[in-house]
Amino acid sequence: MTRYVLSILASAALLPLAAQNDVDTEDRDASAAAMQAALPPDTIPNGWQRSGIFNINMTQVNLTNWAAGGFSSVSGIAMFNGTADWKKDRKAWDNSLILAFGGQHIHNGSGPQKTDDRIELNSKYGYELKKSLYLAGVFQFRSQFTEGFNADGDRISNFLAPGYALLGVGLDYRPSENFTVFFSPLTARMIIMNDKTLFGGSTDPDLRVYGVKNGSTTELEVGGYVRMQYKRELAKNITFLTRGSVQQLPTQPTEHRRDLGDLVDLQGERVVRSNVEHGVDLRPRYQPAEGEPRRAALHWARHAVQTDLGYRPQLQTLTEPPER
Repeated sequence: MTRYVLSILASAALLPLAAQNDVDTEDRDASAAAMQAALPPDTIPNGWQRSGIFNINMTQVNLTNWAAGGFSSVSGIAMFNGTADWKKDRKAWDNSLILAFGGQHIHNGSGPQKTDDRIELNSKYGYELKKSLYLAGVFQFRSQFTEGFNADGDRISNFLAPGYALLGVGLDYRPSENFTVFFSPLTARMIIMNDKTLFGGSTDPDLRVYGVKNGSTTELEVGGYVRMQYKRELAKNITFLTRGSVQQLPTQPTEHRRDLGDLVDLQGERVVRSNVEHGVDLRPRYQPAEGEPRRAALHWARHAVQTDLGYRPQLQTLTEPPER
């Protein structure tokens, strides 16, 4: 009897605490909603906003006496795309990192081949002059992980060969977190050539590879620069991203300007990203060759396995309440 009475008293004591927790939770939710409602449309909240996605795609195809022809192959690619953006009052700092590496091996007597190899770091810091208009500085670094070859097997690139480092100051127009345009009338770009073998042993002092003169390891170029980016989430886990940049190269000697590519540097990318979070998709397919007898079907077969793995960490967004 005593134990029963004590249980009732303990329950009665805990009920007010549980009710208070519910009240506190409702108050916090209401306060957060009020702060968010206080922000005008297309306003980027203060604090850090971080995101990242890591994708691995692997495909394997095995052909055994396949009537339609073709070669067995295996391919794969791994990519990381992360962003870390910070804003406080009139100051904003955007950072992004892209790492990608992929290759394939076709069983036709040829060796493995790269399909992607990229290192790209972007950073932009700005101070708001007026609504949506910032005085900003940008930094960009681009290179690759390993050496690259052309179709003839000749080495044409390597880590830091070339490598690009860009630094500029200009105006950044960003009406929302989805769209931004940066313009700089004066931007410096350094080209790095850390592999002398790419000059092919030539002694010609006027020979240039990726804009770097023979005998040098760097080349400095100064000119105007424009970069645009637009992104939008079309649906859950599906994001559309397009970006491009144009840089004028007025400091190159006139005798080396032969076409538009010697006057401007154009870059562009348009991507629709779709990923399955924490998912693995294995799709084996077996099919006997057409016109072949059904006996020993696996002797005339096509076997394909594709694995897609996407991981998007749940990164917490740290925000600050707007100043009153």
